[in-house]
Amino acid sequence: MIFPISQSYKLLVLLLMIYICIHRKIGIVSVMLLFFYIAVLFLHLSFINEDIPSTFIHLSKFVTTILSFLYFRDISFTNPDKSFSVIYYIFKLNFAILIINILLGLIGVGYYTYPTEKLGFKGFFYAGNELAGIISIFFPFFLFIVFYKKTKLMYLVFALFLVFVSALIGTKSALLISVISSFVIPYMYGSQKERRIVTVMLISIFVIISFLLVHEEIEMINRMIFFYEKGGLAYLLLSSRDEYWIERSREFFEGSFGVQLLGLGGNRTIEMDPFDTLVNYGYLGVMIVYSVIFFFIYRSFKCRNQIIFGKVIFFSNILILLISTLAGHIYYSAMSSLFIALLNSLTYLKLKYLPNNN
Repeated sequence: MIFPISQSYKLLVLLLMIYICIHRKIGIVSVMLLFFYIAVLFLHLSFINEDIPSTFIHLSKFVTTILSFLYFRDISFTNPDKSFSVIYYIFKLNFAILIINILLGLIGVGYYTYPTEKLGFKGFFYAGNELAGIISIFFPFFLFIVFYKKTKLMYLVFALFLVFVSALIGTKSALLISVISSFVIPYMYGSQKERRIVTVMLISIFVIISFLLVHEEIEMINRMIFFYEKGGLAYLLLSSRDEYWIERSREFFEGSFGVQLLGLGGNRTIEMDPFDTLVNYGYLGVMIVYSVIFFFIYRSFKCRNQIIFGKVIFFSNILILLISTLAGHIYYSAMSSLFIALLNSLTYLKLKYLPNNN
């Protein structure tokens, strides 16, 4: 099998991360157990004559999250002063790339989120749904930075700008993330007086969006109304993914004990991460994958009052879990994996205040 250039590059990065973790003895027990599980999984897939390369590509995205987290956690321990500056720089650079890509759509550059309807802009990103994972990390993080460092007026302007960018993307998940994040950040970090900004924001958002909506965004709203009228709130939120689940899970539940324990592999997708995990990797895979996810959530919840970033990391982890359940392609996204790892490695930096140089 010949890998595309992007897959070859990602494979090289993955192998490099594996080498670093083993060479520096970073989470060596976790890495060895992970290798053992992968070996058993691939042996099982060979017995049922399933597509191993496609499974490897799919699984490698989540494995990258684990290895990256172990690496950046180690860096946070060994060089805490430099770690935040590096992570913050990576976030700023990629946030700028994301925003520029979306705004380029206003001048006709890049791709539509929904090409058939010519709706929404996603710049030069390939997968529109996977943007939700990046947004779940960047939007709350930078809303917090602005709320903490700048004036409340600037926070209001910045929040409205992110809602506008989300409307340009044209997905329900992006718009939901930006609106909820704009309201939640002041409630988590603001005083009673500062929380009153939420009321002003609520009024401002509806007024400003009504003036800024262009033809594509009106079509987006009509599309959402169509989904709601066709199947109610469940159809609006899931976009018929529940029907995919009923159709594509039959083979799994009718399979042998080995299939239900270790899955079918083959990069099958229902576009809802919990069900993708179950069908591809079985009950054992669900236990492993969601043990890591709930560890991130537990760790950030535990640190919520101990470090300056604790609450926003916890909030982002909850957002990521919800969006991955409703929309999918988050935990198995090459776009999101590195940033999920970076975000959660911040829980090991004992920062109670933001450094002045940032």
